[in-house]
Amino acid sequence: MGIVQNGRTDDLTQVAEPEIYLSLWQNGAFSKHLFVRTASDPRSLGGTIQRALRGVDPTAAVENLVTLDEIRGDSLATRRFATQLLVGFAVVASLLTLGGIYGVLSLSVVSRRRELAIRTAVGAEGRALQGLIVGEGARLIGLGVVGGLVGARILESLLFEVPATDVPTLAAASLLFACLALVACWIPARRAARVDPLSALREG
Repeated sequence: MGIVQNGRTDDLTQVAEPEIYLSLWQNGAFSKHLFVRTASDPRSLGGTIQRALRGVDPTAAVENLVTLDEIRGDSLATRRFATQLLVGFAVVASLLTLGGIYGVLSLSVVSRRRELAIRTAVGAEGRALQGLIVGEGARLIGLGVVGGLVGARILESLLFEVPATDVPTLAAASLLFACLALVACWIPARRAARVDPLSALREG
């Protein structure tokens, strides 16, 4: 009998618990597990393992030969599917959000052509107009990032050994989204900087 480090024998997503291993002859369970370490293809060793076991116990039989990769994959399949689904929804939501930011700012530029023309006429430079539009987008982005950080607490149950307060992960995600959103803001901002004062005032 031996005591080893805490492990996750039944499920890799569970909390590691104390484990006790008994020798083959002390364990009275009907089903036993044999671990074989090899550098070759494990699937090709079924016959060799079967013969070695029969040399020790003629009644022994190998009923289920699986690799540790397959065991790990089966254990994480549900979490992996949920993660992939969540990532897919996150990508779609991000694209919709970026499209929404672009649409709102584009509409703002179109509806404020007269205001932008007057600003240009009184001496406002293109950079100032770009900063005006990007500033409006930055406020929307800031609200979205704050809302996302607050909502991250809800998703903590879907994370594996990653707390909802994981600063590097949240910072990286927020920075990536903010950069993409600023690109979406930059296109309407360039359009605002190119407003022709004369044509805009005539239209008004």
